[in-house]
Amino acid sequence: MAFKNNDPHAIAGAISVFSRALHLIDFGYKYIAFTPALHSGDVKCDTNSNTTQLCAGLAEKFKVQCLTNILAKGRHKKLHTITKGVERDAEVAGKYECSSQMNFDCVFVFDDFTTRGATITEIARAIKHNNRKTDIIGVVLGKNENRGFAAHNDVSVSNDHLPNRWLNLWDRQL
Repeated sequence: MAFKNNDPHAIAGAISVFSRALHLIDFGYKYIAFTPALHSGDVKCDTNSNTTQLCAGLAEKFKVQCLTNILAKGRHKKLHTITKGVERDAEVAGKYECSSQMNFDCVFVFDDFTTRGATITEIARAIKHNNRKTDIIGVVLGKNENRGFAAHNDVSVSNDHLPNRWLNLWDRQL
């Protein structure tokens, strides 16, 4: 919850984890930009949001643009209040718009958490509308797991599989 609450240490930890992971990947793109996803209650980018701070920090590290003004969104219900996946998908369908035409090979969309991928999918659809040749890569900090579904299938949900060095990044002051 620290990241959701804009805790600077949690945001710094997320930047550290992502930058280490992204440095290991050769994406093969020459012109790259990063953009943050918008939160449920936002209609435009909140420059103080956790995802915008994450995106801006990573853009600075990778020396790419952080596009904070390309997306607009119609209001919708908070997705965590909708329990059925199909209803969540329908709630965000068609809500995002991107009026910008860009000259990037790829735009990375950063979000905090994903459940089914509806937000990233909708943002990708909006960006692709005016930028058909631009690839979109969604990057999220974590995946929400449905504990009821997991329990029904005799699976426990935990973070026990994460290496201690990753867990320690969240507690370290950077």
